[in-house]
Amino acid sequence: MAAALQRWARGNSPQALADVLRQGARGQLLLDISASELKIEDGKVQRDSTIAVASRRSDDGRNFLLLFTSNAELRKAHKDGEVVRSMVQPALGALRLATRDQYDGVIVDAGSGSASIVIPKDQIVRGLPVEPGANEALKEALATKPEGRLGAVLGVLAETETVFLAVERKGEVVDGQPPAAKDLSVAGVKAPDGRSYAAAFTSPAEVWAWSPKHLAVPVPFPKHARSVLSAPSVEGLLFNPAGPTLAVLKGDLEKVAAESPAE
Repeated sequence: MAAALQRWARGNSPQALADVLRQGARGQLLLDISASELKIEDGKVQRDSTIAVASRRSDDGRNFLLLFTSNAELRKAHKDGEVVRSMVQPALGALRLATRDQYDGVIVDAGSGSASIVIPKDQIVRGLPVEPGANEALKEALATKPEGRLGAVLGVLAETETVFLAVERKGEVVDGQPPAAKDLSVAGVKAPDGRSYAAAFTSPAEVWAWSPKHLAVPVPFPKHARSVLSAPSVEGLLFNPAGPTLAVLKGDLEKVAAESPAE
């Protein structure tokens, strides 16, 4: 996420915001608990301690949970000499904490100027939904080093229930009316060698980090895998084109489809 924040600093855009948000499906972030009253005995925090999680109110009264990518970033948000404390949390859990009633979203790395970002709660809910999910295990597998990535991904695909497609809506948009099938086009991708692949994304944020103009549409993974296997024009399935990515050829995909539960 720290690298995505540097890209955000070079140019704020919906695509750059999605790039930051998609990183929250894996890894860890820090809560600022510097104002807590901690009672520590034998190196352990006691039950009668008081944990105070920092947030910040905007001028219009909205309340944003503060999250940090490192302790160095946390210190930037405090005055010199202040004692700072942090609590490590799974990134996805920390972001979803900010969707609770008392918060209006998050500020990540609040002391970093242009490399800080405010993400409203509705963007978190849309980009990393609780239902049908954000595919944490698959996202983690895709972050594996290249030499082990295929094995890691194949190890979790049979248990993957839902992926997202990038769908372009064509024709006239009529409020309140669902688009006709003929007005929808599912995006595919081409590898550097020119071969064509169907695409699959682990979350809506992954779709928008790749192409903000597309809709993110959930689909059962077994159904998508079988449709790819029956499509003669593609070589297989390419996950998360914005990266880290992986192309799964039809031979491997066929094995996964055989292990996936029937619809």
